[in-house]
Amino acid sequence: MEEPEKLERIIEARMKLKARFEQQIQATPSLADDQPKGSGPPNRHGMPTIPIGQTKTVKWPVLDLGYHPNIPQERWRLTIDGAVDHPVVLTWKDFMTLPQTKDTSDFHCVTTWSKLDMHWKGVSLIDLAALVQP
Repeated sequence: MEEPEKLERIIEARMKLKARFEQQIQATPSLADDQPKGSGPPNRHGMPTIPIGQTKTVKWPVLDLGYHPNIPQERWRLTIDGAVDHPVVLTWKDFMTLPQTKDTSDFHCVTTWSKLDMHWKGVSLIDLAALVQP
């Protein structure tokens, strides 16, 4: 296949994908809706607590492959590089010295269950982003 023809097919496929995403965005509940979709009292963002299509659970479903690697803390590394101004490689000790954030949030899984009021503590993405400056 010649390059111009291949490029045209790639562009056409991407435009179809873009159109599909735009349709999905239009169907996605938001604060801009006259009446946001979902159920339950408003959350801290003003949206219904349970999004449409989700079911509230009291359990914590565990979905994994049954493989739990054993990585000693002294070998653990988090590498953040690529399109950032300041790439870093953090050891476990480096990572744990970053600011720790406490939060209570709702967790909505793509498998259609929601667990509300989850207490969480750890390094927030915004702090990692500030460190590396994407």
